[in-house]
Amino acid sequence: MMAAVSPARRPPLSLLAALVATLAAPGAWAVGGADDAQARITARKLGADAVKLFDTGYHAAALEKFDAAISLLPAPTLYLYSARCLVKLGRLVEASERYLLATRMQLEKKAPAVMVRAQTDAAAERDKLLPTIPQLKIEVTGPTGAGIQVLLDGREVPSAALGEKLPLDPGKHVVRAVRADATVERSISLAPGESTQLLLTMGPLPAPPPPPVPVSPPLRVVGWAALGVGAAGVVVFAVDGAIATVLATSLTNDPRCSDNVCAPALQGKVDSYQTTRTLTTVGLVVGVVGLAAGVPLVLLNPKKIPREAHVTPWIGAGSAGLRGTF
Repeated sequence: MMAAVSPARRPPLSLLAALVATLAAPGAWAVGGADDAQARITARKLGADAVKLFDTGYHAAALEKFDAAISLLPAPTLYLYSARCLVKLGRLVEASERYLLATRMQLEKKAPAVMVRAQTDAAAERDKLLPTIPQLKIEVTGPTGAGIQVLLDGREVPSAALGEKLPLDPGKHVVRAVRADATVERSISLAPGESTQLLLTMGPLPAPPPPPVPVSPPLRVVGWAALGVGAAGVVVFAVDGAIATVLATSLTNDPRCSDNVCAPALQGKVDSYQTTRTLTTVGLVVGVVGLAAGVPLVLLNPKKIPREAHVTPWIGAGSAGLRGTF
């Protein structure tokens, strides 16, 4: 990418030599800088290598060398040239901050003139650079749900920065608004000095899930089932008991029966009576047991049974049972 701002003129060899030379002077450092002989030697070599790389157009490699030298012995000259590398690489936002660091360094009173000049050049070049830095205002509209995260080139944008002009490097940028259920993404290409706005519109929130179907406690369901079975037993007892009573009366009044003994012709009627009497006894036992078990279970779990759950006793010829859904 072509640099939006470049130094007014290529620095002469004397200035580059002066930059390296300042790295050898212990008294030339900014206040608070290190004063270690080994650090100065290493920084001097890194600075010399970086100047050569910068002068031959290898700006990324030069930046690495300048940054390494700065980590050992920060100086306005190094900050100035590292900022120029960033400009050449199209990283204008970082370059503006690097220029600012150069101007804010506090120098000793007897600092070399090249250091003072570096601060002056940094301030002038930064003033020319700032108008060329694009600005982007990001707005998000629509329902936010539980919250929205906005990402700019993969990095989160603080909520306080939304709606504010953000300085960016020229070129393509990707903005993404992420909600728990949806993502809206937009790409935008910014030209040097451009100021624009990007609007991200979130879609409607999804319909809320249906409320959960109430489920009766298992013991209460068992209690109602037991009550149903008990009720069926009671009905069987009552019906078959009535039938058995009628059959018993009929056999007692029949002249062919004497002393509980009936003629062979009445054997079918006697068998019906015996079967009905057995069913009556079974119904009584089932009714008593079912009611005895069901009543405590229902009373100890006093929670409403959902409408979907119900039990229905049924009675057939010589049989009985329970139907229901839970």
